[in-house]
Amino acid sequence: MRLAVSKILNHVESEVTATYDRHGYEVEKQAALEGWAWRR
Repeated sequence: MRLAVSKILNHVESEVTATYDRHGYEVEKQAALEGWAWRR
């Protein structure tokens, strides 16, 4: 969940892994936002 929040907020990663991780996480971000929407 923390990764999804970080991606949704567009936080910049400074680790070496971030250089090679080019996945957009669109599916994960959408799932997280839809889950939060249902909690209201």
